Amino acid sequence: MKEDAEAGAQLKKLGVEIISFPEQDYQKIREISRGLWEDWAAKSKLSKRVVDSHIAWCKELGLLD
Repeated sequence: MKEDAEAGAQLKKLGVEIISFPEQDYQKIREISRGLWEDWAAKSKLSKRVVDSHIAWCKELGLLD
């Protein structure tokens, strides 16, 4: 995330406009994504491990409850 912020700052200096969605849109995207993640997790044990890891990381970042 730190590197993303640094890259964003550099892009702004180059004249790139950074556009963010409203938080409610991000929440809706995450809801839809969770259903897709569940589908992928059901494909194999390895897929489930990856999805579980990603969900845990999102929770650490405060993006999911």
